[in-house]
Amino acid sequence: MNRLLALVAIACLFACPALAEVKVPLVVQESGGVDRAANLITSGVPLLPGQVTDMSKLVLLDASGKPVACQFRDLARWRADNSLRWVLLDFKANLTAWGATHFTLSDAGQAPADSPLKAAVTDDAIVVNTGPAQFTINRKKFNLFDRVRLDVNGDKEFSDDEEVLSPSADNGSVVTDTFGEKYFSGEGTTEVKVEESGPVRVCVVARGTHKARDGKGYSLGMYGFEVRMHFIVGTNLVKLDALITNNGAKCNGSPTFKDYSLIGKLNLAKTGRVAKMYGMAPVDISVATGQSATVYQDSVGSENWKVSPGVNGQPAGGLSSFRGYRIIHQADGKDTVLHQGDNARGLTEFGDAKFGVVIAPNYFWQLFPKAVQVSGDGTFRVGLLPGEYKAVHFIEDASAAGQVIWMAFYATKQKQFAADPEGKPWPHVVDDSYFPRAMARCTNEHYAACGALADVGPYLPISTARPGEGQVENEPIGVFTGDFPLEVTERRYMMTDYLKGNAFGWQVFGCRWEEYAGHSPWNYEPIGSSYFLFNYINTGGLRMLEFGLRRSKQFRDVRAYKIDGTDLWHCPNWGEYARNNVAEEWCSRSSQWPKGEEVTKYSAGKYGRAGWTGPNPEHANLDDLHDLYLLTGDTRAGEGMRNIAAYGGAFAATRAGDIGRATGWAFRAVARYYDLTGDKNAADYFNRCIEGFWATARNARSAPMVKYDNNWFMDVYSRAAVIAFNTTGDERMRDLVIGLSRGRANQPDAKQAERKYGWPTMLAFCWDQTGLPEFANENPQKYARLGGYFPSCAGYLWAKPRDDKQAPAAIKDLAGKPVDGGVELTWTAPGDDGDKGTAAVYQIKYDDLPLVEQANGGKESSFWAANNVPDEPKPAAAGAKQTYTAKGLKAGTYHFAIKTRDEVNNESPISNVVSVEVK
Repeated sequence: MNRLLALVAIACLFACPALAEVKVPLVVQESGGVDRAANLITSGVPLLPGQVTDMSKLVLLDASGKPVACQFRDLARWRADNSLRWVLLDFKANLTAWGATHFTLSDAGQAPADSPLKAAVTDDAIVVNTGPAQFTINRKKFNLFDRVRLDVNGDKEFSDDEEVLSPSADNGSVVTDTFGEKYFSGEGTTEVKVEESGPVRVCVVARGTHKARDGKGYSLGMYGFEVRMHFIVGTNLVKLDALITNNGAKCNGSPTFKDYSLIGKLNLAKTGRVAKMYGMAPVDISVATGQSATVYQDSVGSENWKVSPGVNGQPAGGLSSFRGYRIIHQADGKDTVLHQGDNARGLTEFGDAKFGVVIAPNYFWQLFPKAVQVSGDGTFRVGLLPGEYKAVHFIEDASAAGQVIWMAFYATKQKQFAADPEGKPWPHVVDDSYFPRAMARCTNEHYAACGALADVGPYLPISTARPGEGQVENEPIGVFTGDFPLEVTERRYMMTDYLKGNAFGWQVFGCRWEEYAGHSPWNYEPIGSSYFLFNYINTGGLRMLEFGLRRSKQFRDVRAYKIDGTDLWHCPNWGEYARNNVAEEWCSRSSQWPKGEEVTKYSAGKYGRAGWTGPNPEHANLDDLHDLYLLTGDTRAGEGMRNIAAYGGAFAATRAGDIGRATGWAFRAVARYYDLTGDKNAADYFNRCIEGFWATARNARSAPMVKYDNNWFMDVYSRAAVIAFNTTGDERMRDLVIGLSRGRANQPDAKQAERKYGWPTMLAFCWDQTGLPEFANENPQKYARLGGYFPSCAGYLWAKPRDDKQAPAAIKDLAGKPVDGGVELTWTAPGDDGDKGTAAVYQIKYDDLPLVEQANGGKESSFWAANNVPDEPKPAAAGAKQTYTAKGLKAGTYHFAIKTRDEVNNESPISNVVSVEVK
């Protein structure tokens, strides 16, 4: 069955009747215990094959059926018919504490498009108007915000006296090296563009290299920057996703620096400047001219702060100076500690009687070291890798470090946010209103029918019948069961075990050092470590969501895999790829590392630490980035998938003679990417994998199995082959999985229980493709459970309705004769149910060895391993005579056989075998 037929079959099982209005129920669960007005919801929604083709027809309806302003973005399309596979929704919702708010995604109209949110682009600047605020971003010299103006008087105009922030070349993304030289984003800007634009949200992305002025400092630049700025209709809010990067096509080494910060300067009066800084509770600080105030998190706030520094490779106490955080007032050259404690929120409000800003960094203490500083001249600084830390900073090649920060600019007379009596916003209210993230969920059944986030198609919904394995649909958080024990895990992270406890800090948060290397005993297992977002959509478990988002962002930012501007897709061999594109510490581009006195000078203070390497081939995966991209629309995650797919493809394509764990995971990475994107650049690696692995299988066609020592590794490899079959319809990949299953199942040590449960992907896929009892499973619901390697996909294939259980009869009168350059075959059509009706598909095969169902020696070929002919005729009605000519055969003796399948893939026994000599 080809891919299109397979998708149509899925759509027929689960989609609405033809031409009926699409209605996808969505629910937004408030999880923070606070009422949220006009909260931004950004969520990916999957769709069935053929369900929606024209995105302009989509509309979001509220619970009363009224259209809601919503912007839509095409994330992925089904390869077979180009219908929407995933669409990103941006809309605003009023949420009640712990409550569920309901919506419906429909294709019955068009969403309201009238919106004050506009992005005007010139050669010099991008001006974003949200309604109450106007933001200007410099395209030539990116300095974070060139101007910020607020519509204080409500006249829908923005005047000079409403300008809260004005142009300054000293603002922006700024790095300070160990000699005190500053490197500015404005000096090395390469790109500032609108990445997304709609009625609800605008995203502007800025990229470049931090450069010192007048040719000073490190000549190669002090790392790159990548800053995404998300602007929301009707608000003064900006979400900043800021990164310092070491992803350049040219290897710049990893020089040391003292500080990396985002810097801006407010237009404040000379008096009345006050900061409110949060440890856990707020501390009010007067900041006069010449003074400053800082909230600084130096280490994890627990007893293990010395032995868990957030990096791997330093002795206890070698990096941090003290436990937890301090809030410090600086005046007259003296630092006064106003407050100290364990874990600071880092929230800061800073302003005067007219203007100000609220700074809300997500995961402030968890991503230590971190700092927020405000100064008497109106400057604010968000220290992402701050100078207050006693050790220097550096970023490994191909890695990055970053932070998400919400900034809310305010005017006390505008009353944009919940405010104190002076009109200043409460920082904790701003923070609680936008974090933690609220998402729109589909029903479990819809996710399962779409195969959402799974790798081999539709699956059984996670069971809710037994405690601990699901949730009560759309109920408040208090009744959720089967969720991830996040609080227990976080307590474990506070222990003194260096590998399990060392899980907070900018380089590791979202994972733990036990998993850093991607191989035993420190193991980041594909799917096994990456399934949290998959389980979230199937259970509604909000701790699953929280942990999954943390883990995916750590994978997106820190893991060493991303090299920009290199040719990923045309390397002739793995060695060539590895020399130019970092995959692991043992195949990095070390030959390109810069050398000389300058490099030595600007590496001063660098200490030994383990880089967070990308997974090795035995654990290659892009699942974290795949899921983050589809659920949130994260563009950097989408870009990262490409690099990992190329890494997997380059490895597997050049080692296709080895069917093993490493090639299986690597093959799966490029297959998943190609399946999702259809990227033509990936086709060469993908096709080379298919050709090479089939050639390997063909070499073993007379043996009882393709040699593969580990049952679980067989299942790993089978997943890649199943994806390849589902994506391309290439029957050789179908045959390969059947061959692996048949070969292993017939081994003396292949116990029945092991066959059914040790490697379900192979068995379930073979059952779906053949309907043969040897592949059946009596309890497929067992696989609809929480966790694991997407086992519910196998459960679905076993449990899928199969009303027709009778296979076509075997063809018994196959005959052949030589013709010019080929063989003409004739036979009698066998029927659909036995010898009645009309079947669906023929599979005609030939080989230079006699064909049998399963070979057991060197003088025969298994049917699965034989050559497929192209363009078999469609089966005729039972009893009809049919003919097919196999062409282009060289001289020799060929053995032909046929199998027949019906519309649900019930497969006939092998036909009689006919031998024909071609001269």
